[in-house]
Amino acid sequence: KVIPGVYGERVGIVDVFSTLLDLGGLKKDPSLSSSGLLPPQHRPLWIAESGLCESACSPGCSPEGFLGKDLVAIADAGRLTYRPGRGYTGNLDLKPTLQAYGSPTAPPATPNNAESRALGYMD
Repeated sequence: KVIPGVYGERVGIVDVFSTLLDLGGLKKDPSLSSSGLLPPQHRPLWIAESGLCESACSPGCSPEGFLGKDLVAIADAGRLTYRPGRGYTGNLDLKPTLQAYGSPTAPPATPNNAESRALGYMD
C-alpha cells in the first residue's frame, strides 16, 4: 500500500523507475543513479540538462540547437551551471562533477530511420 504524502527533497522523473522497482520488491542495479521515493531518501547530487539552445530564450547559448544545452549540477554545496558559449557560473567546486558527466551528444545524424523514430526524434 502506498501512503500519500509530501516528499521534501528534490525528485525527478528518473526516480519513478526506482520507485516501481521498490514497489515490486525487485532488486535495483547498483549503477542506477536514482533513488526510490519510498521511503524518502536524500540525494546529495542532481545533474540536469536544459532543452535546446535557442538564443531568443537563452541569450548567450551556443551553438544553437541540441549541442548548446546547459548542464546543471545541484548539490547541498550549491549549484553550478555550464552554458556552452558562456562557461561556468556558480559553485566551481562542482566543476569536476559536470565535466565527468560530459557534454550533450548530437541526436542521430539520419533522422529518417527506425531508431530515430523510436527515440522520439520524429513524428
